[in-house]
This record gives sequence, structure tokens and C-alpha cells, in this order.
Amino acid sequence: MEGDTMAEVFKRHREASISGIGNHFDKLQKLLEAEINWTKVVDARNKARFTEELPDNKKTTSLNYWVK
Repeated sequence: MEGDTMAEVFKRHREASISGIGNHFDKLQKLLEAEINWTKVVDARNKARFTEELPDNKKTTSLNYWVK
């Protein structure tokens, strides 16, 4: 920004970097929590001795039907 001192520019850059790092770790935390929850579902399924396969949510059709 025109007229800003180097200190102001550096401070803004540092704050933006810290914010970006924080956002990244928040996303990683959410992914970890999702993985833990999925593990609990799989463990409960195994404990109940279900024989049906759980759907792989990475493979879906455009109508959101599970695909094996």
C-alpha cells in the first residue's frame, strides 16, 4: 500500500501469515476429528459383527447413491 512504512507492511504480512497458518491447522483438526469419528463407526460396526460393507464416500454418483 502506498505511503505505508516497511514496519506496517511487515506487520500486516506477519498477521496474514499467522491467520493463514491458523486456518490451515483448523482444517487439519477437523479432518482428524472426522477420521476419529469414522474409526468409531467402523469399530462399532465390527463389534456388532455387521457383514455389510460400509459405503466408501469417495465413490458416489451424481445422485448421491453409494457405489461399490
